[in-house]
Amino acid sequence: MNLQVLMFYQDDPKKCTAAKMVKFGIAKSIKKIGNKGLVLDPFSEKTLLPKDKSLINSIVGIDCSWTLADQAFSKKFSGITRKLPPLLAGNPVNYAKLNKLTTAEA
Repeated sequence: MNLQVLMFYQDDPKKCTAAKMVKFGIAKSIKKIGNKGLVLDPFSEKTLLPKDKSLINSIVGIDCSWTLADQAFSKKFSGITRKLPPLLAGNPVNYAKLNKLTTAEA
């Protein structure tokens, strides 16, 4: 399974977890999402399910600032959009906030 990141470059580059994932080779930075990409969208109506695994070939994280997330996710992305089940954030900025995850946490 490929991990990919669509970067919007809205965060502090020193704190950006998606940039660190790309830097260390964990994820690949992309400019366009393929049709079989699973887009992690916190505003999606559908929750990620185990059966979705057969539909996808990559997982795509959208890297944007939470303050601008409404704008970033208002764009229509190709691929399959799903939200994660309820999770508490472990990052220092949004610690213990429901579903306010960094790209790396997602």
